[in-house]
Amino acid sequence: MSCVVSSKKKLFITIQAVILFLVFSSPMTYKVMRKVLGPMIATFEGLPHPTGILLHALLFGIVTYLLMGAGSSYSKKAVGGSSMNNIMGLNLGAEPVQEGTSSIQGSNIAPKSIH
Repeated sequence: MSCVVSSKKKLFITIQAVILFLVFSSPMTYKVMRKVLGPMIATFEGLPHPTGILLHALLFGIVTYLLMGAGSSYSKKAVGGSSMNNIMGLNLGAEPVQEGTSSIQGSNIAPKSIH
């Protein structure tokens, strides 16, 4: 099964990534992390050391992965999903399940055909 991502969803994911990058690359963030993890992360002024850059890159990747709903399958989304997007109320591309119905019993399991 191929995954087709709409332009609207791509734009939203891009905007999320830009905001995350701004947060993770901010000198203020490095200063906070220095207070938490010590001087191996950044200088007193917030200039990152290589260890800090690596840590922030890993955290950026993890958060981006979670925001895209990683690990969620079609069946989870059809059931009302536990993907991070659904948890955050974003519901990107997932079909809502009407209350009182169950996709497990067969009503919403098959993907919609594209004409």
